[in-house]
Amino acid sequence: MKMKKKLLKIIGAIVIGIVLLTVLVLLGFKLVDYVRHHDFYANAKPAFAMPGVGDDFVQQGFDYIPEEGIFLAAGYMNDGTASRVYVLYPDGTITYTALKKADGSDYKGHTGGIAHFGHSIYITGSDGIDVFSYDEILSGTESTKMLTTVATFNDPAYCYVQNGYLLSGAFYREGSHETAAYEHMITPAGDQHRSIITVFKLEAWLVHGIGPTPVAVISTPDHVQGMCITEDGRVILSTSYGLSTSKLMVYDPTKIASSTVSFAGTTEGGEIFDFGTLPVYYLDSSSLVKIVKAPPMAEEMVWLEGKVYILNESASSKYIFGNITSGRKVYAYALDEK
Repeated sequence: MKMKKKLLKIIGAIVIGIVLLTVLVLLGFKLVDYVRHHDFYANAKPAFAMPGVGDDFVQQGFDYIPEEGIFLAAGYMNDGTASRVYVLYPDGTITYTALKKADGSDYKGHTGGIAHFGHSIYITGSDGIDVFSYDEILSGTESTKMLTTVATFNDPAYCYVQNGYLLSGAFYREGSHETAAYEHMITPAGDQHRSIITVFKLEAWLVHGIGPTPVAVISTPDHVQGMCITEDGRVILSTSYGLSTSKLMVYDPTKIASSTVSFAGTTEGGEIFDFGTLPVYYLDSSSLVKIVKAPPMAEEMVWLEGKVYILNESASSKYIFGNITSGRKVYAYALDEK
């Protein structure tokens, strides 16, 4: 009997020890995250729950529709089912739409970026911008079919609409996410860039809004996951990969260098193109005025009322660790607060 009690005490002590150790590890993880990203947390507050946490949804694209007062969050499903667009309403209601290809099969694209214009929702696909119906996605329809794909002459990872233009940007990481040779540039500041944003004019009279050819190119650094632009024209890029600290990189529009480039080449799909000479703008070290270190896995962003709202995939079922830190919330970072 004594031996049994002694054994139970030992087991109990071990269980308590494991629990305490787990708590200490979790607290340590949160402390390291807070210290590592102190400047971010000092000016950022949780705005609302991260959409899709617990649904096998991997958060990627983020957009805001001011006329409706709603956020859109796009992403793929970790369980291999159809990619989704979540609609977040001001009253806290959340709906989602599963995406389909034009033939009715499941759309399983990476859905890295999302933007809107007119009657169209733009989502980045492997071959360019995939177009979906604005009305169907907002109506809460169970699923909606892709209407068409518009080539962007890069492998887009994010997209953004500003002042009548669609900006479609590529992600570069050496070895795992290579880009075409025509995206590689040495900037006026001497920086090595290997990804570009292609810029298209948007016209309401066009069927899906997007002009047929690029009108400009923007040269960008590595690891860009998203962008937004402030009212005064500052460009903010989010860069991240894996568990490394994300960065919000802020560029002064008055310092952005430009030139012209002969925009021609062959896409990864073998398509040959030549759009002649286009203006190119360089988001390089000469115009970089601020870097904010943010929690890992920052994706697309929304600029709203002086704050950067950041979608983050760290709390998704694919990674989990964001549940320990800040990943379960969309944070709003006040760019100009000290």
